[in-house]
Parts: sequence; structure tokens; C-alpha cells
Amino acid sequence: MTKFKKWFIVSFLTLVVLTVLVSSFYYLLRDRDVHPPGVECMKNLKFLHTNILLYLVDNERLPEKIESEEEWASFLFPEYLEEPRILRCHMDKYLYDVEETSLKSSYRINPAALGKTDSEILDMKTWLLREVEPFHNGKRVVCSTGGWVETVEDKAEGK
Repeated sequence: MTKFKKWFIVSFLTLVVLTVLVSSFYYLLRDRDVHPPGVECMKNLKFLHTNILLYLVDNERLPEKIESEEEWASFLFPEYLEEPRILRCHMDKYLYDVEETSLKSSYRINPAALGKTDSEILDMKTWLLREVEPFHNGKRVVCSTGGWVETVEDKAEGK
């Protein structure tokens, strides 16, 4: 075997091993949470907002009152939401290990929206859903009545 053939075989095998290693690392790292803080909660609140709108289409107005502020989303189950996990922020230490069927939520609905129709809610021009606590480096994820979702600095007013 010539020097060139040996070099070619060694180079080829090295490339194969490196390819396997890189693909293994990619597989391990692709499921890691690399989103900025709050992105998962933004998706959750947007999903909840959409399901509240679907509820309003079918029922014309939100319920007048809710049984528990902590379990406010009970009127959405099971017709509009199937997974209670959507109600929990992964940064919420108190609710992270709650049983999967629990409706306890890391988010709250604006009490001023209860009993209102969709047009009355849109006219409010304030928040419809928000996180209970500022879980993301002092920032709280908020969903407006119009469906706009953003992280905002935590303020004492409006809690």
C-alpha cells in the first residue's frame, strides 16, 4: 500500500469519526432550551389568548366570575385546552412539580375582562393575561387584549 492510499484511508476514517461526533453533539444539544427568557411563556400566553377568543366565539362572553384565581382557566377545559402544562411557566418553582392534571396556573386573567364580550375586551386596551410573578430576570410576560405578547419590567401597579 502506497503512502497516498494510507493517508487517504486515515483521512477518510477521521472525517467519518468527526461527522459521527458532530451529529451526536447536535442531537444532544438541539433539545436544550436556548431561547431567551420568556419565549416559552410568550408562546403559552399567545396560545391561551387564542383559545379565549375561540371560547368567546362560542359563548359570546367570558364567565362572570371564576372559582379560584389560581385555577382561572377551568372554563377552557377540556373543550379549548387539552394540556394543563400550557398553564405553567417552566421558571415557576412553585408550580413546576404540580401534578399534570392540575389547572393551577403561572398566569392570571385580568379580572376586569370577566363577563365581557370580545369587542368589550378589545376596547379595554390593557393586559388580558400576565404572569403571576416576574419569573424572567425581573421581567413579566404580558399578553394585551389585542393579542400582543411581550416581556415588560415588573411594576408594583397593575398587579
